[in-house]
Amino acid sequence: MGEQTATDILEKLGAFSVSQISDALGFSHPVEAAIRPLDPMFKICGRAVTVQCEPDDNLGVLHALDHAQKGDALVISCSVGSGAAVWGELLSMAAQCRALAGTIVDGAVRDVREIKAMGYAVFSRCTNGRRARREKLGIHNQPIRCGSIIIQPGEIVFADANGILAVPATGIEEVLVKVAAIAHKESEIKEQLLSGVGILDILKLERPIATSRGKSSA
Repeated sequence: MGEQTATDILEKLGAFSVSQISDALGFSHPVEAAIRPLDPMFKICGRAVTVQCEPDDNLGVLHALDHAQKGDALVISCSVGSGAAVWGELLSMAAQCRALAGTIVDGAVRDVREIKAMGYAVFSRCTNGRRARREKLGIHNQPIRCGSIIIQPGEIVFADANGILAVPATGIEEVLVKVAAIAHKESEIKEQLLSGVGILDILKLERPIATSRGKSSA
């Protein structure tokens, strides 16, 4: 990675939106859009720590949180049919104290107001006030399903109000180069729009052939 460390690159990538990163990765790269942030301003950019929970049980989440490091993103997949919340205010506080990048739950969370107030980034499929049991360890650091995408442990996860995506850690330098170029191009387009140039002219798109209206044939 040359003079840039992985931490430097992640810090720079964190300034871009999922939309911009998606553009850099290309149309075929999947984006999960059904799992939403508790606050639309929440953003996550971090290395994935994955856990698959047993039905209505979050003991595995507690163990994953205990092993997570600064800057990690905890990604939790709940079993089909689970309804109890596997994440809430106290776990958010614990994660924030460990300086985690955020938590993504393909399942239920609770304590929405409290989490929003503390500013710790949490994404979830739904909410439920019922607390999960703490009995079964689940599966750790294995590929898990997060909505419509599969996230591998150690991948870099990006999440904001536009969606969630993940890329291999080895590819982040290339992603940074591409997304920076896209952001620069977007800035140029915005300047042209503000100066009065039309979007079709900016994008160099052909206009449809004009057709006459209201004229009857001879």
